[in-house]
Amino acid sequence: MILRDVTTIWGNDHLVRSRPSIEEHFDVLFVPFTVDVHLDHDRQWGIFSRDGRLIDSSGYFRGQHALVCGNSTTDINFDDVPYAPEQHYIYGGPIINHFGHFLISSLSRLWFLEFHEKTSPILCHSHGAIPDWFNPSYREEFWKGANLEAKDFATFETPVRIRHLSIPRASLEEQNFVHDVYGRMMRKIGDRIVGQRSIHSNTTPAYLSKHQMRNGVTKIGNEEEIIDVLRNAGVEIFCPETMSLPDQISLFRERQTIIGTSSSAFHMSIFSELENDIFCILPTNLLNSNFKLIDKAAKNKSRYLFPKSGTEQHENTLGFNLYSIVSDPKGIAHEILSIID
Repeated sequence: MILRDVTTIWGNDHLVRSRPSIEEHFDVLFVPFTVDVHLDHDRQWGIFSRDGRLIDSSGYFRGQHALVCGNSTTDINFDDVPYAPEQHYIYGGPIINHFGHFLISSLSRLWFLEFHEKTSPILCHSHGAIPDWFNPSYREEFWKGANLEAKDFATFETPVRIRHLSIPRASLEEQNFVHDVYGRMMRKIGDRIVGQRSIHSNTTPAYLSKHQMRNGVTKIGNEEEIIDVLRNAGVEIFCPETMSLPDQISLFRERQTIIGTSSSAFHMSIFSELENDIFCILPTNLLNSNFKLIDKAAKNKSRYLFPKSGTEQHENTLGFNLYSIVSDPKGIAHEILSIID
């Protein structure tokens, strides 16, 4: 056997059956993102109470409820800050550029739309004006899938006081937990994106390939040798970055068996009711628990596999943070075929 199941998980993977809560806060401070500072390194932004402390339900957390940005307090004087024009806002969280984080974090508070009327602007943190939130086009499709338009949102470039802010807690917290309601919400969004398109069950396994990608987080550099074997065995090869959003969602709704290397493309399974069989080859012997959270919300039957011989790792190569070379890629492909047979 060339591959082994990965059992070491980075983070938690708790499934929560109950619905998240919505908190009501009054006279709070909205501090925008700092211009040209990456979200993870910005210690200034947030939603703060009068004592200068970050309101916990509004924070961006990972893992053991660890604050990502270290933005736990502010020293801004409330009395120096004007009020926002509306009496009431609903907090929508940060708009994150990365595709995977957009799916799991920027959409995670929208569960409230199923249970409450959209009577007030959705206040978000973001770099750029609201029209920028609809580019690239996949964002616009996701917003439309949630029945949201640009006029439904609000943000500010300078600090403002908010008279009344409703804060739906996140239905997925990265590397920590996911609520059932997140999965239901995402499947409804998927229904609207796919529309009236017919879904046809297809027993041919699908492989999600990165061989055409020019930049990203991880890549297996000799992946094409894996692909050649799988293609010759009848596995159909797909490059998600070249596919429309409805096509990607339909793929997970039509194909029971999905294979590939570690990628945010697997998060698209959350839009499917099919409960996919997923076989994912990892570049390291460590699994980010975000994949497990999606699996639990989507009820996937997934296996995450790593070559027993390890991988040759290269950092920041060809536009990828982690670029790996696997030994015996053809052997890996043949073993995958034996597993899914």
